[in-house]
Amino acid sequence: MTNSDHISLFNFAGRQVPTLSCFLGPRERMSQNQRPQRTAFVASYAGPRGSAAAVPQRRNAEERILVCRIKQASCTVNTHLHRKAPTQLLSVESARWPGGMLFSKRQQRHQRQRKRALALCAEAPHPGKPQLLVQRAAAFAGQAAVLGLLCYLQFLLGNGSFSIMDNTEPKFAVCAKNMLRTGNWLIPQWNGRVRFDKPPLVYWLQAVAYRLFGFTESATRLPTALAACAVTLMVYCFSVGASSDNMRKRQFKGLISAAAFACSLYAVGWARSGVSDMVLCACITACLGCFAAAYISETKATRFAWYIGMFAAAALALLTKGPLGVALPALIVNVFLVLVGQWRAVVLHEIPWTRGVLLAAAIGLPWYMLIIRAYGLTYIKAFFGYHNLARLTSAVNAHSGPWYYYLACLLLGFLPWVAALPVALVAAYRRSGFAAASRKSSRREQIPLFITTWFLLTISFFSCIRTKLFSYILPAIPAAALLIGEYFSGVDPRKPADCGRAERLITALAVIIIMAAMALLCLRLESLIIGSSGGAGDPWILRVCLEQVRAQKLVWRGVAPWVLGIVGVLVTCSISRWYRYLPTAMAASFMLFQCMFLLPAIRVWDRAHQQPLRELAQCVRSLRERSEADLRTDRVYMMVFGWCDGVPEGQPSVVWYSDFDGWHFAERPEETLADIVLMARRDDRAERVCLVSRPAADVAPNYASLWSACCDGIAEDDLRDAKDVLILADTSIWRTIPGQLPDTKVIERRGPFALYRVPPRAALRAVQAIRNRGGTYAFQRDRLDLKSMEPASNMKEYP
Repeated sequence: MTNSDHISLFNFAGRQVPTLSCFLGPRERMSQNQRPQRTAFVASYAGPRGSAAAVPQRRNAEERILVCRIKQASCTVNTHLHRKAPTQLLSVESARWPGGMLFSKRQQRHQRQRKRALALCAEAPHPGKPQLLVQRAAAFAGQAAVLGLLCYLQFLLGNGSFSIMDNTEPKFAVCAKNMLRTGNWLIPQWNGRVRFDKPPLVYWLQAVAYRLFGFTESATRLPTALAACAVTLMVYCFSVGASSDNMRKRQFKGLISAAAFACSLYAVGWARSGVSDMVLCACITACLGCFAAAYISETKATRFAWYIGMFAAAALALLTKGPLGVALPALIVNVFLVLVGQWRAVVLHEIPWTRGVLLAAAIGLPWYMLIIRAYGLTYIKAFFGYHNLARLTSAVNAHSGPWYYYLACLLLGFLPWVAALPVALVAAYRRSGFAAASRKSSRREQIPLFITTWFLLTISFFSCIRTKLFSYILPAIPAAALLIGEYFSGVDPRKPADCGRAERLITALAVIIIMAAMALLCLRLESLIIGSSGGAGDPWILRVCLEQVRAQKLVWRGVAPWVLGIVGVLVTCSISRWYRYLPTAMAASFMLFQCMFLLPAIRVWDRAHQQPLRELAQCVRSLRERSEADLRTDRVYMMVFGWCDGVPEGQPSVVWYSDFDGWHFAERPEETLADIVLMARRDDRAERVCLVSRPAADVAPNYASLWSACCDGIAEDDLRDAKDVLILADTSIWRTIPGQLPDTKVIERRGPFALYRVPPRAALRAVQAIRNRGGTYAFQRDRLDLKSMEPASNMKEYP
């Protein structure tokens, strides 16, 4: 027998055939659950003289090709999939069953071919371990390249092309900058006061990024972008590692799940914002992923390692956003274990509580102990009381919503994948069998139930909380992406009928409706901008946005991706075996939408709103560096709309760009002007009235005491030697002051904002005029008049 002698097994069903040693039972029967359906094998032999003998091939469904054990043989044969699919390697183990290798119902006819196939199989060349490693490394490199490119395009590309966005992102950035500059890594400081809102993990990560890359916008968002990349990788590894399917199907499932997470507004929005939500999502995903890996592990050492990782991830979540990072994963795990009847076996016998709790305490508790030691009951009331317990029982800062609030958030934040989410939930229910059937199934088969519990319980938990914010359900998005991957990977391209026609039609129709709705929303973009001019929108900002939308043709750039997506959906759904590639059209349309519309729209808003504030803040910075003798630079005021955490804080990005922690915020002019007068006085009443700090957003200062403190027994001569102060004001608010302080000087004007230099004597006259009038003028914004619009190049001053 020469080197040309060979044997090939062709699997026309497209499945990987199990190892032959697992086939037990009668000689010519195989168990129903292991027999490949609609399968035909061909064994061919080419002798030295080129003669060939082949086993007849039958491709119909009635043909039964039976495989029995090979006597004293151990080799590897090539399995070629139907339609020229990539080659897979199939290991054939040794067996002690006498007889041939391949035979059909007509066994007597093919006796000689069976013996010949057995002889060839025993002498078939083995590819060797190095070749297997090379093939696996190539497959892994391809998957890693796809995931890396996806993460770069979705989370990292263009992160430094727009300013720090108000209102929350500047607070994290300023606290991290102060930690790095002062060397105090224990206490977060914002604008001259301690910020008790969040634990320090995100501050630490941003400070490390500043040390490596400088104080830039991209460094501010680098920790959250990397956290989003980590979540994408964990979603992929979860799909591949927790599945019992063959490797090709698991890789397909992992790519679909990773794309579903990365190509969503939730992931893109919080990956490009330097706040704590995405880092918390990464910690919770790691915690639940480690639990799932430990739950399905077969060895005790591997299970122990995964459980230790679960405790470490929970400790990091505790350092990211407090007790919520531990309570939510614990709730999900306990509910799942109760559903599958494994609570006692896992909680009481498997989880290493002693070493796990000690590790979590060593990671998560030292900072809390130090901060409580420094501030005591003040920190306990502010963080654990106001920012945790109060949000459970009341709507903090008027952040409330109906019971279906998060369903609407999911509809917007997880589009277009939300269209397939109901069908994916039903498919997960069918596969896992839920409570009764899951108790009898293996642990690996219970993973779809765990993912479903993760998703539904997260949505339900935050729906029961009185305080509602769009970002709260971000930890549920990885679970939703895993459900999408489970559903589409379960669609067999060879048997599309298993996924019912009604199911395919409903899913495709829902995707088309959502894409069409987004296209219509983009078509009405100009109308939405014009309609905002009658509300709280500033006319100058809206005018700049409208002109930029028209100049950059953002309307059609927003419509085009969804139209192409609809075409892709129709193409993939028109051919039944292409239905499993529907996520490709969905992911491609969203990525085009992000590149063509979302990022340019963010830059338009940055130019209209954030850029004027940034330029004025840099002007304040230059004035402070010059240190003029008659200008007070240790106290700068801001009269700009903006509330955060129950107090008026204007636009916090000016603190970052001015590099100054002495800003005082107030929306009402009488508060700012009265504070200027009081700070200019040199007597014991200078610090008597608290003007800026308020206990809640709906509580106003005591104006009676304010008027008496500023206007009784004080003359302009008493403020003759007082230094001028700087006020960064929204000109709409400035116009409500009677007389509008004629003695003031406009240093710089940018868009709807201006930087004023105000003498304390002018502030005293304005306060007296406000008192005599009984208050400021009624605030009223101008409406946007399209007919009187000026070119963007001439709009450097407020009209």
